[in-house]
Amino acid sequence: MFFRCNSDEVALFVRIRGTVITRMYLVLLAYILYVSAILVLHHRVYPLGIFNNIIGVLGIIISLLLGFRTNLAHSRYNEGRKVWSNLKTTIRSIARTIWVFAPTNSTRDIVNKKSAINLLDLFCYSLKHYVREEYADAESDLQPMIQSVPKFEFHSKNNPKESMLAKFDSALACQFNPPTNIPNEIIYQLTIYARTTLANNPSLSPALWRSVNGGITTLESILGEVEALQRTPIPVCYSSHLSHAFWIYLLAMPVRSLLIG
Repeated sequence: MFFRCNSDEVALFVRIRGTVITRMYLVLLAYILYVSAILVLHHRVYPLGIFNNIIGVLGIIISLLLGFRTNLAHSRYNEGRKVWSNLKTTIRSIARTIWVFAPTNSTRDIVNKKSAINLLDLFCYSLKHYVREEYADAESDLQPMIQSVPKFEFHSKNNPKESMLAKFDSALACQFNPPTNIPNEIIYQLTIYARTTLANNPSLSPALWRSVNGGITTLESILGEVEALQRTPIPVCYSSHLSHAFWIYLLAMPVRSLLIG
């Protein structure tokens, strides 16, 4: 049987973006220089030695610590996947309800309806950039979507505390202070849309719009869960122990390899 190399596997092998290579190459070069210095010192100056038990004990400790960190990383990834799946389901539910039951008695109602639907789509992309700490609204994938919301005007700011100034220039007619993040701003505007639409159309079922408000509340809960996943650090004692054991292991490994050789 001949070995077949999948193009996806090759792409993953040569992939650099999103990996730690760009952040670790200087450390790797420094470690190579350290190993070279140990080799020269051992052969030309003084033979080096180290207790055999140190490497074995450190290896066991590092394996336990790395196993815990791997489980923690997989747990966070799995939790993020569940949150994103919940986000898609919630947005589909809200969009379906607004598109089917929102009134279209006037041109302004149609524009507001489309604006609310576009905001739901914009929420996903803005949440992605918010998690990446990209607070400006001038991102390449955000601009076309922001322009597709005709009743909102966004102004780009690089400072997260002055991230966006939006003006809802429609039947809702409200103006407010700059928010700290775009997803939270979108939740605020969707809440205003649901409340004003129900107030201007008494014939609509309150239970129907309570479901919309429930979906908006779910979006707010998802935003909080994403912030918790992003901003909850690994315990300092664990990170400190792992860093100390790992560097002692790396610094002692060249000497141990010389003894084996």
